[in-house]
Amino acid sequence: VKDSEYYLANYRAGLRILDITNINSTSNPLTETAFFDTYPDNDAANFNGAWSVYPYFESGNIIIGDIDRGLFVVRKSN
Repeated sequence: VKDSEYYLANYRAGLRILDITNINSTSNPLTETAFFDTYPDNDAANFNGAWSVYPYFESGNIIIGDIDRGLFVVRKSN
């Protein structure tokens, strides 16, 4: 969690950034604000794709570790 955002490494669905400001709300507590698909072939449930994510660099860079495709360095844009 960084600045009310949850950074999720979601296998074939890639990096998902979720706004968790309203996590205690009963209606729509999570809102996806950004994503990066490291496995564009498909989003099927399987153990390929994004395995880990590290969003804590001062530069704003986000590191994504992908099981099959290696290291990605991305940055969230507006």
